[in-house]
Order: sequence, then C-alpha cells, then structure tokens
Amino acid sequence: MPQKLSLHVLFTVEDVCPEGLPIILPDSGDEPSVFADLSQSEMTEVIEFLMSQEDLNLVDFTEAQIGDSYIQMIETLRPTKQDVLAYLDGNGPKPERQARVSIYK
Repeated sequence: MPQKLSLHVLFTVEDVCPEGLPIILPDSGDEPSVFADLSQSEMTEVIEFLMSQEDLNLVDFTEAQIGDSYIQMIETLRPTKQDVLAYLDGNGPKPERQARVSIYK
C-alpha cells in the first residue's frame, strides 16, 4: 500500500541564507525528516546496541585508557539522493534512518 505523502512549505522566498540558498526548516511532525540528525533516543539505541556487542570489547569513553576500544563518533548516515527523491515524489518508501559510527580501537 503506497504511503500517503503530505507536502509542507518548508521555506519562502524571504527565508534565504546570505548565499541566496533556501533555509530548510525542520518538519514539526512526530517522525523525523529524512534530512534530520539523529535524535537523542536514536543515539542511545546505537550506543546500547554497540555496547552489547561483546566481540567489540568497548568501554565507556570516559573510562577509556590507552589500548581500550571506545565509540569515538556517531553521525547520521544520509540516504541516497535517489531514495529521497523517490520518497518525496511518492514513488518509494521513506528511507531508513541509519548511523555511521567511528570506533577507536
């Protein structure tokens, strides 16, 4: 069953940055936009998942010492332009939210 697509006006002509590009405002809906950064709860889920992987031998970065492995960075892994355009045009599902993680080992 196709998803219902609701369009929102994200910017007006007056809402531009100094370079003349539109300023995209966050959607106020419950579900994060395909462009949104990871929420605090999503970050927590990623951390809990990684810490539960015993083979990674991760320690909390606040307690890490030389030779320990810890999570250095978590960021949003943006979906492909093709997937976003298909979703926005109503021709595809909403891209899954994904994270990119750097682990110091």
